[in-house]
Amino acid sequence: MGTTPISDSSLATIADRCGQSLEYLSIGNACQLTDKSIRYIPARYTLTSIVHHCTRLQMISISDSRTLGSVFFDVVVQRVNNEIEKINTNQADGTSGLQTLCLGGVKREIITSKYVKYLADCSASKHDIDQNEQEQEQDLDMSDQLTHLNKTSKFTPKSTVIRGNTIWWQRRRIPRKT
Repeated sequence: MGTTPISDSSLATIADRCGQSLEYLSIGNACQLTDKSIRYIPARYTLTSIVHHCTRLQMISISDSRTLGSVFFDVVVQRVNNEIEKINTNQADGTSGLQTLCLGGVKREIITSKYVKYLADCSASKHDIDQNEQEQEQDLDMSDQLTHLNKTSKFTPKSTVIRGNTIWWQRRRIPRKT
């Protein structure tokens, strides 16, 4: 929860043990993680490949993600885009897939990038303004699992917030077509 830095190799070990069943990932100190390490650890998962391969992953929370670059965010955007397409074509449930990102310490060039603009365009704050109470009860409550972010900032799960170099994002709800 923030005291010991997580390295690429320790994250690979976590991913190896969890495999595709990984659903939630919360890392309190990610200053040593890089998305470039994929070439150094070809047989194991990096953070980028966790996003790509762990199809049950619903939430990622990383408090110090300053080393994450365009490779990582490109994979996140591709995944979100693919999941939205699957939901729109009734190949997946609207509550499946990557739904929440909480990233602290993001580089300024990433915050102003096309990746974050795309994520904001498909966020809950842009599309879910008129939800009824039943839908709200079905939402994931990640606040208890985001303790390292909650200590310093108020977590607002229903909106995309970019404050300084911290991003809170939640994917929009996509109703299943009948």
